[in-house]
Amino acid sequence: MHTLININDFYALQSSKNEELASEVMVLNDISVEYGLTLTKYQAAELVDTRNNALRESNRLETELGAVKKIIERFCSSSYLSKDNYGETLNELLELFYHYKTELRDRISDIELIDIMYDLFESKFHGSIDLMEDGIFQLSNKLNNELYTEDSSDDVEQDMSNDDDNYIWDDYNDEE
Repeated sequence: MHTLININDFYALQSSKNEELASEVMVLNDISVEYGLTLTKYQAAELVDTRNNALRESNRLETELGAVKKIIERFCSSSYLSKDNYGETLNELLELFYHYKTELRDRISDIELIDIMYDLFESKFHGSIDLMEDGIFQLSNKLNNELYTEDSSDDVEQDMSNDDDNYIWDDYNDEE
């Protein structure tokens, strides 16, 4: 039997699980410690709060820590993260992830979005969250415009994988 639940009640239930979720985040230190990065209990709790707020603001539901885990696993190897900025950067990445996951209307998978974010953060914009966000904004606009036309998925894949003059980010670089 399925029970309907009010969205606000769902968020309240999620909030009651915060300590358990923060403990799950702390387990991910086993992965990130290899790169000299760990979260404190306070930072783990803060990350869970950021997740809950981002979910609420984007009208999304998530019962597990899937995106949090995927972001930590992907970004802990970044050469631009240090013990001094790790927690804060993860919070910013999580907010951006949920915002653009919603903006893109789930047209790309979590892993695809996280990989794009990582590529922009690590390779294209050398650790700049602000520039990465601008890049994701451009991609979001491009995908939202192109996905309404036939054959657009082929065009987008080509644009994202092409390193020549037609590369999606070349226009951005010309503005710098």
